[in-house]
Amino acid sequence: METWSGITASVVFFGVLALIATERLHLTIAAFLGAMLLIFLHVLTLDQAIAYIGHSHATLALFFGVMVMVRAFEPTKIFEYLATQMVIMARGEGKRLLLGIVAITTPICAMLPNATTVMLLAPLLAKHSARALGAQDAWLAGEDGQVTEGASSNAWIVTQSGEIATRDLSHAILAGVTRRAILEAAGPAQMRISERSFSVAEAGAAAEAFLTGAGALVTPVTHIDGQPVGDGRPGPATRRIQRLYFEAIGARLPEWLG
Repeated sequence: METWSGITASVVFFGVLALIATERLHLTIAAFLGAMLLIFLHVLTLDQAIAYIGHSHATLALFFGVMVMVRAFEPTKIFEYLATQMVIMARGEGKRLLLGIVAITTPICAMLPNATTVMLLAPLLAKHSARALGAQDAWLAGEDGQVTEGASSNAWIVTQSGEIATRDLSHAILAGVTRRAILEAAGPAQMRISERSFSVAEAGAAAEAFLTGAGALVTPVTHIDGQPVGDGRPGPATRRIQRLYFEAIGARLPEWLG
């Protein structure tokens, strides 16, 4: 019986890891379903599950504590202030901006016993830095000048020749579920999509641009660094990608898509 329970628990555990790694399900939902499956199979009792959660109370308290702290400090505009000051001190140099982010996150990571959620400060500050400059979001780029991803999204461009490009999967980007859904839907639709790197300069010279993410869905990018992309309006390729995405997830098309 113990052997069967051990094998079952191992299968469920690695199944949950696979769901999280492939982004088939949100990590919280995957973990919840895994726990429910173990309870259903009588490998784990409800009391044991609650006890295990109790053992992890410090990590959970830290996670939710950081969320509460960010929400509490939001009205003070402290994050906007820090982002603005970092942009000013960076003087247009990416290395200086990165050092500013590290200077803020490192002391917090050193003091807290488990500061995984502090990693969220980097994209948060990047987005606030963009808003301090009058933009809605930020695209990040490496030292080689190649765009990696957005602060909380994947970056896409449509070249003048009609090629749709997004960064290829690597340690430099997160593999978004929206990104994957678009890649899967675009193939049958015979859209020319390339997974490759592109530079900041190529993005600025693109005919269209857009970003994708769980919250952004498919959002057109009409300006980069204050300059219009194409004619400064959402283009036909972006609109078609939006339609394909809504159809792929089985959602009703918004009225503005027609």
